[in-house]
Amino acid sequence: MCSVYFGTGRDIYVDRYFTSHGLVCNLLQQNLTLIGTIMANRCEVPSQFKAAKGREIERTKAPYDHSNKILLLSYVPKRKKNVLVMSSSHPSISITDCHTKTTVITDYNKHNGGVDTLDENCEEFSCLRKTNCWPVVINYNMINVATNNALS
Repeated sequence: MCSVYFGTGRDIYVDRYFTSHGLVCNLLQQNLTLIGTIMANRCEVPSQFKAAKGREIERTKAPYDHSNKILLLSYVPKRKKNVLVMSSSHPSISITDCHTKTTVITDYNKHNGGVDTLDENCEEFSCLRKTNCWPVVINYNMINVATNNALS
């Protein structure tokens, strides 16, 4: 979907369903950077970053993959809530304001509006029906996205 942007050096913001270490590596080879939340059940997320239990509120852990230049950030904004963000655009983390939010979190929150708006519209005006057949689910999702694009 983003092949027209190969070699342009742009940032791509994605939702948690699409973010993975392999995708970030592939996009880096095409001179694109990716910032996106990541699901905690992914195999590339270390177990000590998955749980928010026992961690202090507004604390951040961030391992950095030096060979691929990928940052994985684990942020606990409130009790029993953990936000995982993967970024190839930020070589390090820094605090942006008087709170403890990092530049990775603030950049994602600033630019992910299109992703969240699409998800919200597709959830509110959905044609989905209960089915166990995954190709039908994909077709329903394509109809939802196409309808949203037609109305925008």
